[in-house]
Amino acid sequence: MSLRKTNEAAAYVRASMDRKGDRWTIETQLRKIRALAEAKDWEVVEVYDDNAVSATKKRRAGTRWAEMLDDARAGRFSMVVAVDMDRLPRSTKDLNTLIDLGLRVVTVDGGRRVPRDDARGSRPLRGPTQG
Repeated sequence: MSLRKTNEAAAYVRASMDRKGDRWTIETQLRKIRALAEAKDWEVVEVYDDNAVSATKKRRAGTRWAEMLDDARAGRFSMVVAVDMDRLPRSTKDLNTLIDLGLRVVTVDGGRRVPRDDARGSRPLRGPTQG
């Protein structure tokens, strides 16, 4: 695995049906992610959009999720940013995959941050964050 710069981020977005309006449209998600990235001086190197992939379907080759994992293995970024945890992992396995790849998982709207391994090798979940 390549060494990564610590400020390079992947943005992961996925639309859903929302009775309240446009809360989680792709555009809304990207606007929030880019605002956080700018505030934190992070570079969004790629946007991975699984807009047409149902949250109830198993993730597989050919999705932007799979492409994101391949790019993570290639060292393109050090963190994955989503607006909320419900936009990102669909299972504990998905979250573990991100952690095992050494990625920071950051959410814009609440959720939890998953840091990379600390010096003791632990992977604690920390409280609600905004980046």
